[in-house]
Amino acid sequence: MIRLPQCNMCKHKHPYYDGKSKLTCVAFPDGVPDEIGLNRVKHTEPYPGDNGIVFERREGADPGPILTNEEARAVWEKREEI
Repeated sequence: MIRLPQCNMCKHKHPYYDGKSKLTCVAFPDGVPDEIGLNRVKHTEPYPGDNGIVFERREGADPGPILTNEEARAVWEKREEI
């Protein structure tokens, strides 16, 4: 299962990302920590160094829940086969 960074749905993400450098945003202008960018933790609560700026869903973003990789894996494993 492919999980995109929660940053892709956040209104604070900087618009340009080349796929090689770190994601950046208003909260982390020098690079989003891997814990957040790799969905190890949700950034819906304060995280060290975020200057009090947390995830806020951007307009038009997928309305689905923000899940850590572990939570997404648990949901995937519980799915019913069609």
